[in-house]
Amino acid sequence: MNKGPTARLLALGMILLILLSGCGRERSFNAVVLSNTNGTLVLRPDADSDVYKSGDMLTLSTEDVPVEDQSGHAFSGEDIQEGADLKIYYDGEILESYPLQITGVSKIVLLDS
Repeated sequence: MNKGPTARLLALGMILLILLSGCGRERSFNAVVLSNTNGTLVLRPDADSDVYKSGDMLTLSTEDVPVEDQSGHAFSGEDIQEGADLKIYYDGEILESYPLQITGVSKIVLLDS
């Protein structure tokens, strides 16, 4: 019995699993708040971030997203002030529009007080 094709399929399946295991990883970037309208933020990502390579401005909604300071104290996204430095945690999905739109935001951390 020839096990060649079965072994090749198994190897191919394992390679695909390894390649796909990196998908869905949480990513993060830092950004400055340009404006906040009822919890919808317009941000400028740091120039050294991967997000900036896609565009220099983005929007995201803070609705249903945990927002906290560096000590872990929670507060409303509507209270984020212009000029604030943030760290955005997200699933890597960026909608290519202008400004960019980021979905799958899991947490926002205020970096300055």
